[in-house]
Amino acid sequence: MFKMIENKKIRIAYCLVGLDGGVGNFILNYLDHFDLSDYEVRIIAHDCSSDVYRKEYEKRGFNVIQVRSKRKSIIGNLIDLYNAIDGCNIVHAHMTLTNVFPLFVAWILGIKIRICHSHLAGKISFKSRVLSFMSRIFSTDLWACGLKAGEYMYGKKNFKVIPNSIDLEKFKYDKKICDKERLKYKIDNETFVVGNVGRFTYQKNQRFILEVFKKLQYVIPNSILILIGEGEDYDAIEKMAREYGIYNKIIFLGAIKDVNNKLNLFDLFILPSRFEGLPISLLEAQAIGLPCIISDNISEEVVINENVFRLSLDDSIDSWVNRIIELKKVGKCKDNSRLIESGFEINNCAQKLDLYYRKMIGSRK
Repeated sequence: MFKMIENKKIRIAYCLVGLDGGVGNFILNYLDHFDLSDYEVRIIAHDCSSDVYRKEYEKRGFNVIQVRSKRKSIIGNLIDLYNAIDGCNIVHAHMTLTNVFPLFVAWILGIKIRICHSHLAGKISFKSRVLSFMSRIFSTDLWACGLKAGEYMYGKKNFKVIPNSIDLEKFKYDKKICDKERLKYKIDNETFVVGNVGRFTYQKNQRFILEVFKKLQYVIPNSILILIGEGEDYDAIEKMAREYGIYNKIIFLGAIKDVNNKLNLFDLFILPSRFEGLPISLLEAQAIGLPCIISDNISEEVVINENVFRLSLDDSIDSWVNRIIELKKVGKCKDNSRLIESGFEINNCAQKLDLYYRKMIGSRK
């Protein structure tokens, strides 16, 4: 890997909606495998409420910059973006349809590397067509976390896939960690643990998880639910759990640093997303070997292990509960060879991304 000419740093601005979630993990996972002495990193978001992730960025020397929300003031958002992005030579936008805002500002500033990165594959609408078209106009490079996310954002245009990748040395099943975590939360070995990792948002659909878990209590009464993450729906989900009478069977952990340890105590991973790109949390769960039940809104390209089942959100709650019972019998997958061969391992992916950045800087002066 070559050093930057004349020791000039790569000044890169990552534009996010919030500091945490899958995009936050994407950035941390990749940059932890870069030679950061060559980089000056700015993390730009309008939701900077996650103290856990802010500390993770700042301890790596990244500059966290909060901008005004577009909902409060579009002009204010653009002014803040202008000031935050000015001086960078790469702008890498991770907000999918709203990438147009930082990319437009980067175009105004004359920044020559403007990357539009799609992380979602939702339903195509007039609004999505307009925003994706405008994002393409002001970008120089079209990237996506997977094929579905790219097709959603770019249609038939050519794009580069930069997969959400994970550290397979960090995410693997360890019985000692499992036993330690269960002891920490006073969970005996007979208790069936259902878990989810994700921002508390409409997209991640934690409300549906509560519906399923409420019904599961009638079939597997010695089960508990662990929810990891934070977000705008957090309080509403807590309230819903109380109303359903299942609050005392749920452990809300918020945003945490040791997700790999917590996944070790799960018996099953559930992800009923309304729309997705290529969720890192599902890759992490599969690396641990967990049986997974997910919505069919999630692309098949991220289904690696045999103990992963996709169901429609239109299927009955009973169908989801019955599938969970079946997966409980199947248990963990102990062979991660498929995941190793799938191309989601972080070391190789990070090397490629680092090289892409360096080549772009070298060729666009």
